Amino acid sequence: RDLVMDLLAADGTTVIENDDDDGTGNGGDGTIETGLSSMIGGRILTAGGTYYVSLRAFGATAIIDPYKIFIVVTAPGAGAPEVEANNTVATANTLVTASITTGVRTGAIGAAGDVDVYSVVATAGNILHINADADPERDGTGTDLVVELVAPDGTTVLISFDSSISGSVSNPAAEGGDFIITASGTYYVRVRHFSASGTGTYDLMVCAAQPTAATGNPIPTCTSEVEPNNTAGTAQLLNLTAQNATMVCASINPGGDVDFFQMNAVAAGSKIWITTDPGGTQNPGATSRDL
Repeated sequence: RDLVMDLLAADGTTVIENDDDDGTGNGGDGTIETGLSSMIGGRILTAGGTYYVSLRAFGATAIIDPYKIFIVVTAPGAGAPEVEANNTVATANTLVTASITTGVRTGAIGAAGDVDVYSVVATAGNILHINADADPERDGTGTDLVVELVAPDGTTVLISFDSSISGSVSNPAAEGGDFIITASGTYYVRVRHFSASGTGTYDLMVCAAQPTAATGNPIPTCTSEVEPNNTAGTAQLLNLTAQNATMVCASINPGGDVDFFQMNAVAAGSKIWITTDPGGTQNPGATSRDL
């Protein structure tokens, strides 16, 4: 169930960024199932207009049926900077509230042992899409992050994202994944360095999405893939809502299938955040449990 993802320019062929779940390029591990979920974290889209995302299986004959892809585009400009000290749940910086369902922050592990904590208000049924860009300057110097989702009790780690678990310590440029919330409350996203002495910068995006058509929710019901969409010319056009987010339920089937998705009227300077869920047996809360 190994997904490979490409972010493509308006010509439908030029690769802006690629990820194959192993931390290569400027993507990241994104693991909710060890080593199989690809993602792109906070890529700046320097030109306005049309972009494409294509997905295929790593194996030429592999079938991935079903999978989900979640895309959010945030406005040009950096997110609000973290406010220190925010190293405990009691001093957590606000990231997502009941009225602000998508939050972006910039931060830094500024000293050995530094930990940054952010609060996220979520409702039962929400899918939390967590995406951390560990090379926001795109200078090839990635920060080896560990990103953890912590329960409302402030101590229980519900899920942890860390590309190093798959051996990709050479370029761990992004971390993240998706998690279903079963009980309403205030959750916490904790960011730290994999190394006890490590430092570095990052951007963090979290979206609390309710995958229903209820009024006011950030994204509608998961959009079904429409075949054929195996070329840029037949790409499925995505309807980014006022929240600039969308989720698609799709499949790589039969073997050799490729899925193209198209985004129009993207503003220059916007950032794009993409996580995929390839299904299969995953950790508790992984979105494939609902597929």
